Amino acid sequence: MRRYIPALAALIGLLSSQAAWAEGDRIRGRTLAIDNCSQCHVIGDYNPYGGVNNSPSFYVFAERPEVYRERLRTFDQRRPHLSRDMQVSAKEIQDIMAYVATLERP
Repeated sequence: MRRYIPALAALIGLLSSQAAWAEGDRIRGRTLAIDNCSQCHVIGDYNPYGGVNNSPSFYVFAERPEVYRERLRTFDQRRPHLSRDMQVSAKEIQDIMAYVATLERP
C-alpha cells in the first residue's frame, strides 16, 4: 500500500494543476487567441495551416501543459512578444489557457 502513495500524490497534483490550467472563460479565450496570437501561432481549427515556422501551435501547448503553462503566463516578457508591446491582462491569459486546455489534435 505504501508504494502507491507517491503515485497517488502525483496523480492528485496533476489533476489539481490541470484544473488550474483550465480556469477562465474558454470561449473568450479562443476569441482572444485568434485576435492576438493567430498571426504567429496555429490556433486550433481556426488557422490549421497558419502560423510562423518556429512558433509552437496551441495544440503543442495543450499536449505539454507542464511546459507551456508558465510560458503562457509570462509570454509578454519573452521574445518576440516583448518587442511587440502586447497588452494582455492576467485574466485574459487565464481565458486563453482555458481555451488551450480544450484542444485536442484532429
